[in-house]
Amino acid sequence: MGDSRYIYLEYVLEERELFKEILALKEEAMQNKRAIKENDREIRIWRNAIKKKLREHPQENVHEADITSINFDIRRIESPVLRLNTVNYHEIRQQCRQGIKRIDSLIEQIDSLDKEQIQNAHIVKKELRTSGAVMRRNMTLINSFGRKKEKQTLDEDKLKTIIDTLNSYAGVDDVDQLYLLSRSFDGNEVNIKFTPNMAEIKRILKKGDRGEYYPDIPFEKVFDLEFKYGETGMKAIDFAEEIYHELDEAKDLFENDPKYWSSYAANSEIQLHAVPKVTELTFSDHGIIPEGIRDELTSYSNGVFANTFENISRINEICNTYKLPNIEFQAIPKDQANQISKDKIMQLTNTLEKFKRKRTKLGMLITVRESAIRLLKAQDKSYVALNNAYESFERDVGILNSWLSKRWYQLGGKPRNDTAYNGRGNASAWGNKKWY
Repeated sequence: MGDSRYIYLEYVLEERELFKEILALKEEAMQNKRAIKENDREIRIWRNAIKKKLREHPQENVHEADITSINFDIRRIESPVLRLNTVNYHEIRQQCRQGIKRIDSLIEQIDSLDKEQIQNAHIVKKELRTSGAVMRRNMTLINSFGRKKEKQTLDEDKLKTIIDTLNSYAGVDDVDQLYLLSRSFDGNEVNIKFTPNMAEIKRILKKGDRGEYYPDIPFEKVFDLEFKYGETGMKAIDFAEEIYHELDEAKDLFENDPKYWSSYAANSEIQLHAVPKVTELTFSDHGIIPEGIRDELTSYSNGVFANTFENISRINEICNTYKLPNIEFQAIPKDQANQISKDKIMQLTNTLEKFKRKRTKLGMLITVRESAIRLLKAQDKSYVALNNAYESFERDVGILNSWLSKRWYQLGGKPRNDTAYNGRGNASAWGNKKWY
């Protein structure tokens, strides 16, 4: 399309579509900003409340342990029913050992606390001892499982099946121990070694030379004895060494994986006891907040809001433990509209730059472009700034769209002073077609 009427019509249709897409993202973008604005308000409320509470609490230099860290370890005590097998044995054994040490450490820590600061120290210690007893029972089971795992025994059923297979290489019915067997144990592995039995090989070959197996030919599965007979005229017994070599290679397949012979299969397992939940420590109504906790909360209640926002989880853990005001936060929606809006606005500014200045009417395109740039910058600013930018953009887009509909003959409008085509105007040349 070389005609400028068509070229600029494409630009106009493109920009109008972008107008719609950008404005359609407004509600999602504003919802995100509203949530942030409300959370900022909650931070201000919490900061004022926590400063007041800390002023009301006695300011004694109490260097008690932080019971939030103790409670964190208490929450790690509980565990569901576990199934122990040879795959997870080492991992679960380590977890159980660490759990027992953790319980012993927690009891010592609670004993060192000022009992006036804690309401339920006696109950927590009792429950810890109960959970510790369960863990020690589990440790006994784990150790017993481990001893069995280390004392692997030979799977006799598997061995019999393989011996039958190896004996079948003789190709005769009266075979008796074609392979000599040796076995050894190495930790959790069973080592098996098969050695061809030369005495049995020669016995079978001698009977073959006497024709006692006719029409069957011994060792057909591993050696072409019939062909050797025909080619050389030698006796079967003369090929004993070669047959021994073939049998020695044939048995390698069954010696490759020592774990194959273990009768204690990898999927064998036992069930461990569930470790019960332990009640967390409760701060006394008249307890004194430790100095370290006071300093930590003071640091969160000052400075930029990000200092508070980024530590919400820790703040609420402390406040819930020490019976102080916490922060009620809204979940921030996933802000996809922000980046999409930025991309769409950049596309729009590129499209608007395709228009020459002389084709703007009363600077309207320039105004829309400036509004778009303000909206782009406001994406990362406050709720008020973004709302104002959207309103300005929406207003300027509305003015431009109205003018395009009324004055662009390609869109069915009629420019001022358009007397083309004997006064019918340029729009008549479009044959009343709609281009939008």
